[in-house]
Amino acid sequence: HKRRKMPEASAKKDLPAAASSLPSSIRHSHTLPDGRGLAYYTFSSGVEDTQLQSHHPVLYFHGFPGSGVEGTICANAAIRAKCQLFGIDRPGFGHSSPSPGGSADWDDPGAYMQCFVSDVWDFVRAKRWESLSIIGVSGGGPFALAMLDSYLKSKLASKDDAKGPANSCRLEALTVVCGIFCSAGSRGMMESNKKLVSIASLRGWKSSVAYFGLLVLLTLQRFILLQ
Repeated sequence: HKRRKMPEASAKKDLPAAASSLPSSIRHSHTLPDGRGLAYYTFSSGVEDTQLQSHHPVLYFHGFPGSGVEGTICANAAIRAKCQLFGIDRPGFGHSSPSPGGSADWDDPGAYMQCFVSDVWDFVRAKRWESLSIIGVSGGGPFALAMLDSYLKSKLASKDDAKGPANSCRLEALTVVCGIFCSAGSRGMMESNKKLVSIASLRGWKSSVAYFGLLVLLTLQRFILLQ
């Protein structure tokens, strides 16, 4: 039978102006105490930089896999709410340096997550913000909750520690969107995701070759299962 042709929708006309044109992402790098780099992105949508600097900072933690560029999808909404979004690449993702232990950190539950938390607080202290908020999406959800845990423990432990997150900045709000569960390590993780994690610690052409090889392998597995 013939497939009925659906009428053409005027989707572009119905979309809000902010949704029809995504903002451009601008990559930056923060140098950590051990010399590693933490990459992060800000987003421009025609708003003057001087205006954005007065907006409330919001950290965006991307999914898995992904990068801070992912924050582009909600940057316009943040700007309209008088917020400035900062999309952060986790260690080994995007342009951020791998964690000190590389892929071996995933065999030590919590090591990778603690590395990320420490890296982000160092970034926050360098910015000298009075307050901030955090969004964790999908795979970024557990990392957002780890930041909250670190913040609350610091507040309870000591109010005199100038290096602690409690005194460097006030956490105004935190939200997790479609967050995934993880045990802060590779235990219980699907084999394909374990391979993605190990690929994340590679750099340059090695990561491209490894990622392409993994995609081919997963495609073949699906093809075989469908037969």
